[in-house]
Amino acid sequence: MIPPRNAPPSSAEGVLAWADTQQHAQPRRRRAGLPPDMHLHTATGGVARAAAALGRAKGLDIEPFLRRANLLRRTLDDPQTRIPVVQQVAFVNALAQALKDDQLGFHLAQAVDLRQAGLIYYVAASSDDVARSIKNLERYCRIANESVVLTVRAADSLRVELAYSGLARHSDRHQIEFLIALVVRMYRELTAAPLRVVEAGFTHQRIRGGQPYRRFFGCAVQFGASADFVAFHRDVGSVALQKRDEYLNHILIGMCEKMLAQKGTISTPWRTKTQNILGPLLPHGTASLKNVAKVLGVSPRTLTRRLAGEGTTFVAVLDSMRRELALVYILDHHLPLGHIAWLLGFSEQSAFSHAFRRWTGKAPRSARAERGSPAPM
Repeated sequence: MIPPRNAPPSSAEGVLAWADTQQHAQPRRRRAGLPPDMHLHTATGGVARAAAALGRAKGLDIEPFLRRANLLRRTLDDPQTRIPVVQQVAFVNALAQALKDDQLGFHLAQAVDLRQAGLIYYVAASSDDVARSIKNLERYCRIANESVVLTVRAADSLRVELAYSGLARHSDRHQIEFLIALVVRMYRELTAAPLRVVEAGFTHQRIRGGQPYRRFFGCAVQFGASADFVAFHRDVGSVALQKRDEYLNHILIGMCEKMLAQKGTISTPWRTKTQNILGPLLPHGTASLKNVAKVLGVSPRTLTRRLAGEGTTFVAVLDSMRRELALVYILDHHLPLGHIAWLLGFSEQSAFSHAFRRWTGKAPRSARAERGSPAPM
């Protein structure tokens, strides 16, 4: 991995000076090709910049992928400029396809300089122990990525769950794998200990290629899970961090609180909320208006009204999501068409084939053949 031109400092004094510039820097919110009054969840852009560095190192011209993601080069090249998360995801997805690396986010998490995570890394690193550090991540992760909702659940294990706000989960797999793998790597390095992971899971599907995940996490990894998460052994919470610094941590938390107050509340469109509930329900055939409304805590009539206010319907959201997922699944020649039908919530393969013809004008087998992939039964 190519190191950043201006890597964040490692000394306490340098961290404070650097973090102060982060806190008071004028936010840059201009987005190419987007309405000026449209708010998009933004991120510091670490995964996008790491992916771009890798692409360049492999001799890839990243300009076409920047255009495809509607992302300006000067935005990508300036580490002080935040990147809309939807553009970051689109850019990394495009690079992953060009690099033929379906595990790009997972790979980047194992190579990137942890300090590139910025202020949120230093807050986590200067905390007393793993439990306190993860609680700080839970509160301040929005500073690094406004789309990420991190939840800590402590019972039989120390479980860290990630969910998306303002971003359709089905549109991404690289960023979420990057973030969860980064959490594990970060705490292993901050404690200098092989912290035991007892369970991990992602809501997206992977039929093959699970061995690298098993080796990294040290346990079986569930794909098609009901949540994106990693669970450490319950004793991990009490492990002290080697870079703990009470004085530094106190100052950085004060900075984070000010930044958090400035952000306020960012709403998520009901369409996106609906999509993020639909994802885990599709394979089980339970993706109904009634079930989604129940999870969202509203009545079916209210959800219908909220979606109508955004110019769409539940049926349209469901159909669009199925289409987007089908176009991804059809590229994986290890996925039988019958299994794709199940993943999308169709009761029969024929129903999926009919829908695919309606979406694309082609049969699933024909679409697969055009992409050079065999069509398993």
